[in-house]
Amino acid sequence: MIGQVIKTAKINGVWTFSDTLLGIYNGEFCNGSDVVLDEHCKYVKNKDVCWILFSQQEIPEVGKLSMKVVEVIGKKVYYETKIDGNTMRLLFYKKVLNAYFNEVPDKIYYKIY
Repeated sequence: MIGQVIKTAKINGVWTFSDTLLGIYNGEFCNGSDVVLDEHCKYVKNKDVCWILFSQQEIPEVGKLSMKVVEVIGKKVYYETKIDGNTMRLLFYKKVLNAYFNEVPDKIYYKIY
């Protein structure tokens, strides 16, 4: 498998994610994800539930959908991605990233479906 898959769901207006392998159920998603997920999920059948495939490596069938590190402050990592020409900034905590990656990746490729 080229990457990891997590399930996201909008519960009471807040995007959460679950990862049974890590024992995370309805954990709060990263800051800024609400705008990104709302934008991408408007194209899927159930707008309040989606799956995210993400990887440090380019995902062949996805193309260039990615986010890159723009700033690291202590335990916080800020990534930027573009959606419809607009730059969106997302906050991730190193602790969460380290659960999926050996090191904080400079770039993360993703697909939302």
